[in-house]
Amino acid sequence: MKLGAPRALLLLITACGERHPAPASEGPDASTPPAVPIAAVPPPAAAAPAPTPSRDPVEAALADGRLVALAPAGQAGSFEATLAARDRTETQPARLTIALTNAQSIHRRALAFYRLSRALGSDLVPAVVLRPIGVGELAALLQDRREAVDLIRTRAAIQNDGTVDAVLRPRLPAGGREVSLDGYEAVTWGRWAASAAPVAGEDRALLRAYIETLVLDYLSGNVLRRGVWLDAGGVLRLIESPLAFPLHTDAGALDRTLRQLREVARFPRGLGAALRKLDRAGARAVFCPGEFETWLLPPRSLVELDERRAGLLTLIEARVMERGVDSVLSL
Repeated sequence: MKLGAPRALLLLITACGERHPAPASEGPDASTPPAVPIAAVPPPAAAAPAPTPSRDPVEAALADGRLVALAPAGQAGSFEATLAARDRTETQPARLTIALTNAQSIHRRALAFYRLSRALGSDLVPAVVLRPIGVGELAALLQDRREAVDLIRTRAAIQNDGTVDAVLRPRLPAGGREVSLDGYEAVTWGRWAASAAPVAGEDRALLRAYIETLVLDYLSGNVLRRGVWLDAGGVLRLIESPLAFPLHTDAGALDRTLRQLREVARFPRGLGAALRKLDRAGARAVFCPGEFETWLLPPRSLVELDERRAGLLTLIEARVMERGVDSVLSL
């Protein structure tokens, strides 16, 4: 068992054992009537914990691959990496980011954001894998990069067993571009989302991805996203979410995302059912399973997630009351 960052772990051990009374959920609109179950997706008699989705092939390759090359990527603690499959000759490029002493929870937030997207049935977030890597192994791969080796030895959050937690993501393919959420394209997506019926020129896949972006950022309290990545094939990806699940979100910080969600007329078909499964028991199964070393979020973040989840579910159910399941859950 790794005992690094003892003070943070002690706080988590103490807090995750607490049982908090269920807070009064505040829906996105205080005037919204009490939630009415969506007829097409009735709530289960007894809510069962949502299992952590199985790994996809990319996630498995990141988790199991042998690290064979490493080079600094510019930002402190980030590296371009090459992984080799242990039983084959193929290699996979990846981006590796190590935990630093002044930012020891960011890597766990990145993994939590990926887990949230998978729990909601979204593939917007590329695979994220958290694995410990020996400092000696990193230094050996960077032996001709003295500054990088010095950074690892002086700033990395090194555990008592000589490893450092590292986040691995697939490297982005060539091509693609960043799209500003304040630009013309995002305004167009918002116009599509506000329409109760498909409009001329609407791209259904982009519309669904745009709405999923709003949902993921709202639920995770990610208030500072300014853009999304559109790859060469026209597929939207959320490649960076370092400020998801902050320790505390100001009451008004999510107002903009909340206003955008209130304007949405159509939602992904399975979103209502996924939100029901992600109740408190389901969220603990996804974000806080097993021993304390696997916990990704503190209890406060789980409480705030549940409040926002309940509010969003109420909003969707109110839309269903107005126009029916087939019209609202149509993406």
